[in-house]
Amino acid sequence: MAVRMCADSLPLLAPLWALEVLILVGTRGVLRAGKSCNRSGARRERACMGRGVEASRSDERRPFRRFEASKEDTFQRSPTASDALAVPGAASPLAPRRAGHTEAARDARSGSRLPAFAGTSFAGMTQGAAHFAPLWRRRRNSAAGALMARPDPAIASDHMRGQKRTGRTNEISHEGAAILRAAASLGAAEAFAAWKAFREAVPEGEEDVRHRRLLPLVCRNLSRLGHPRDPYLIRAYAESLAFNTRALGALGRAIDTLHGASIPSLALKGCALLLGHYRDHGIRPMSDIDLLVPGGRISAALDALERSGWRGDPERRWLAGSMHAGTLSDGSGTTLDLHRYATYEARYDEANEWFFADSEPLEVEGGKTRVMGPSDQLLHTIVHGLRWSIAPSDIWIADAATIIRGGRVEPARLSERAQRLRLGAAVDQGLKLTRKILGPEPRLDALRSALAVRRPREFIEHGFRVRPPAGLLGALPNLWFAYQRSRSEGAPLAEFPSFLANAWGIPREDLSSCMWGKARRRLARTLHRD
Repeated sequence: MAVRMCADSLPLLAPLWALEVLILVGTRGVLRAGKSCNRSGARRERACMGRGVEASRSDERRPFRRFEASKEDTFQRSPTASDALAVPGAASPLAPRRAGHTEAARDARSGSRLPAFAGTSFAGMTQGAAHFAPLWRRRRNSAAGALMARPDPAIASDHMRGQKRTGRTNEISHEGAAILRAAASLGAAEAFAAWKAFREAVPEGEEDVRHRRLLPLVCRNLSRLGHPRDPYLIRAYAESLAFNTRALGALGRAIDTLHGASIPSLALKGCALLLGHYRDHGIRPMSDIDLLVPGGRISAALDALERSGWRGDPERRWLAGSMHAGTLSDGSGTTLDLHRYATYEARYDEANEWFFADSEPLEVEGGKTRVMGPSDQLLHTIVHGLRWSIAPSDIWIADAATIIRGGRVEPARLSERAQRLRLGAAVDQGLKLTRKILGPEPRLDALRSALAVRRPREFIEHGFRVRPPAGLLGALPNLWFAYQRSRSEGAPLAEFPSFLANAWGIPREDLSSCMWGKARRRLARTLHRD
């Protein structure tokens, strides 16, 4: 039986072996992440953005373009909280600012000084995310049943003027660095100068999504340092506070539901950072709430949450795939990402056990849950922030600085965890970027010096993780590394075809023809462009 399986898989494994050779040998440029990133490819991407042309086929990016349309990254607010902190005459910093997308919002809020958003999905807020314009395609989300629309090419072209971004998450623009310094610098002179430089480069109301998420942090940091009150920033803080207050209430209800079913939970991402490190409900915007439950209890957790009113994909198709989390909604605009694994880079039960073992208790709206310890929280923040996403954010740098400044991160524990999860290269670059943006700090330097020696394979994998899944190989290298991370000690090559067929959503028997078809099409497009 084993011999027959190997013989049947031989036509499929041949290109995969070739892929492994390409990844391990032909990645000299990848190792120089952030310094040179296929300039000709970046120029073609920008040209595609201006013309509104798809840069590459959607089906090869599907596993890395998952984004639930029901995620309301629009910081919806309760009228009471927003009115209480609103400043008369201040424009809404978190609402869409582009002409053509604000008329309907103005009409909808006539007679009200509360800002409105152009839609309830994330797509309504990301019309200015120009460098991802070629990656968006109108599609139906299985969980939410909602439509996501590609941004207007004209908006994309306008937003890209003067920018040289290549879409890599380890590259921060000059404007991004300036607003990060304004949000997280400890010195008044440096923070004020950075905010002035940002405002000279980006007029009020013209911020992109990455910048808008940092505005509440800027508001609190400048206020702490004695900067004059800015109505625009105060409005951003008020909107973030109102949305977060409602989201945390929903989180408390979800925790109570899981606790009643005797299912342990661990709060992740924005929730954990907000309550465990920032300790200010308005300072750090959230787009949703995230909870981790043990992988073996995920079905029971879904049953309990659905009985209490949460709704997701009724067929639970994400459980059959490689995704580490699924999305549910409570019907009031709050979405919950229910994780069976803490991070996509460690999709196995041992990693969950490590995170739970070193976690700390936390109370949310009367409900009892847990959060990662500071060392694990820092690792999780950096790895998640540096992973390429269709909706990127630079706020993770401010998050990392806040965790480090808390003084409770243990260098030895961080190094041990990074080495065990094979994430040393990612953590090292995250700390290096934080130091580059915010300057040297003794605690940060101590963490970097304590990291164990990184293996070359980690640098290669990290180089692919931070870039968009484009080029001749597309998402195939990312899928290979994702497959290798589905087990603590790596996964056997012979089972990769089944993983690939599942990720692409095709029958196993069609995989060989699909792979060669993709290779031919990509090669033809590459030769045609050159």
